[in-house]
Amino acid sequence: MSSKKISTLPGIGPAYEKRLENLGIFTLKDLLNHFPSRFLDFSVTLPINQLKPKISASFKAQIGRTNTFYSKSGKHITQATATDKTGQINLVWFNSRFIGSLIKPNATYIIAGAPSFYAKKLAIFAPQIELFTDKGNLHTQGFVPIYPLTKGVSSKWLRGRIRSVLDKTKLKETLPLDTLKKLNLPTNQQAIQNIHFPLNLKNQDLADKRLAFNQHLKINLKNLKEQSKRPPAIKLSIDQKVHISGLKKLPFKLTKGQQQALKDSYKDVNSTTPSRRLIHGDTGSGKTAALILLANQCIHSGFSFVLLAPTQILAKQHQETFKKMSLFPKNISLVTGNNKFKNTTKPNIYIGTHALIEQLPTTLKNPPAILAIDEQHKFGVKQRQALLERKPSPHIINLSATPIPRTVALGLFGELEISTIKEKPKNRKPVKTWVMDKKRLKKGRDWLAGQLKKGNKAFVVCPNIESKTAASIKDTLPQYQRDFGKDYPIWSLHGKTPPDERDKILKEFGKVKAGILVATPLIEVGIDIPKANIIIIHSADRFGLAQLHQLRGRVGRGQEQSYCLVIPSQTEQTGIDRLQLLSKHSSGLKLAKLDLKLRGAGEMFGKKQHGRLPVRLKYFWNKDLFQTAKSQAIVSRKLS
Repeated sequence: MSSKKISTLPGIGPAYEKRLENLGIFTLKDLLNHFPSRFLDFSVTLPINQLKPKISASFKAQIGRTNTFYSKSGKHITQATATDKTGQINLVWFNSRFIGSLIKPNATYIIAGAPSFYAKKLAIFAPQIELFTDKGNLHTQGFVPIYPLTKGVSSKWLRGRIRSVLDKTKLKETLPLDTLKKLNLPTNQQAIQNIHFPLNLKNQDLADKRLAFNQHLKINLKNLKEQSKRPPAIKLSIDQKVHISGLKKLPFKLTKGQQQALKDSYKDVNSTTPSRRLIHGDTGSGKTAALILLANQCIHSGFSFVLLAPTQILAKQHQETFKKMSLFPKNISLVTGNNKFKNTTKPNIYIGTHALIEQLPTTLKNPPAILAIDEQHKFGVKQRQALLERKPSPHIINLSATPIPRTVALGLFGELEISTIKEKPKNRKPVKTWVMDKKRLKKGRDWLAGQLKKGNKAFVVCPNIESKTAASIKDTLPQYQRDFGKDYPIWSLHGKTPPDERDKILKEFGKVKAGILVATPLIEVGIDIPKANIIIIHSADRFGLAQLHQLRGRVGRGQEQSYCLVIPSQTEQTGIDRLQLLSKHSSGLKLAKLDLKLRGAGEMFGKKQHGRLPVRLKYFWNKDLFQTAKSQAIVSRKLS
């Protein structure tokens, strides 16, 4: 497939080149990989007298002269009559002033659309029209592709350019023909042709499958290459006496989900093959318990254990929990910006923030057998990669209530195994989630006033400290001070707030009977104030679903009913529909999977943690096909 710049295509100057860049199209290859999002079905061809209401079809006819006028409401209307041997039908366009100048009277056209009644007669509104040609019609016959667009680029324009490139391009086949036959897959040439311009839906489906298979093969080959570079891991022999002693130290019995997550993890670490696992569970489901028991096994075997947390507050919480429940409380060290790393000759449990990554020596007398990362999305891909490259390679365990799309994608298509703790904490009620439009905001303020009067506390979240395009602390804080400041204490918290002041504010907020904390997403992790049962998220459309669920997890920690009010800054229906998913689903993993399809996974092996994968293919989400591609990748790697 050609890697020539898109500007080499005739008719694409600097203006169109810039527009196409907005769609991620820089080369001719990118253009062919800009797959349709849907199709208009004009596969049925009928004479005019057989056209039926609301059923799409195409027909060949002549178009008479156009007539233009204005409706009572001020709409510019263009009308024309299409005629074939069997009858006539009206064509109607609204606010399309140019259409009359484009139609050649009495010329033969292919016309497509779904008829409906207009002035008691059948008519077609905004029909697709195209001069008839013996070579076939691109825009009005068969399955007509509709593409993701940007301003100044239409689907019609893209169809023409893609068609012209396809006609001049011969694609290289990358799989043996017998393999294609065995897997029932078309060639690359057939696949690209039929993903854009299929003769029928079966061909389009097979094209989707082949192109998804190509992506899966690429991912698996990359996986195998990355695995071959990894040094072997430390094999931990699980001591049952240590396990039983650890269980007795816990102040609760493990749930079935916790037991399974621990069983999975024990199996992982009992191997020299470096493992990667995600333990997923909602806030309070007990994900940390598995880590404590695993840490016990590390120390008992003479190895260290590393736990990374994104904030100093959360790192300290983990330190306190481990000291209470670990069999080895004297072997615990905290490493943050304020607490520096101290080398030791004994195996240790190192708990820390980003500072631990920077300070942890590349070689230790007692190397870490396991690396656990809490809220792993808060750490950059580069940072995590540096830890993966240690020798010996540590087994990796990620903890999250809300995995990011990239993590879910790695779970679906990579080497990341997922254990889910489904049990909810006892007596905990689901958080009621409401999407607030402008009409409901006044009622929302009155409702909040009533909740504060009852003695409740509320988090208020804004994306930024200052912003002209979204809700900010600068603009939002004065609004809440004006509405509620006379009766209740109000604080603000953000990235520029000094650490000591942060701790003071959180303590004060935790102690008061009723109050409001206006903050940035800084509060997303490590904040545990059970009596805070309301969170209001402004400009919610600026967040991914996973992050919104994570923020929602700041409330609902007590036994009282909790609430999450989601306020979008934009009124586009697509954005509101996305936010409504938050009110329908309480599972972080479910929301992360939806987020994956909406936002994409970023670079599976690069540095971006979000962004759309270069595919719009239904079979891309087919795990069986992925496993087939994995088998093929193993064969291909052996042969190479």
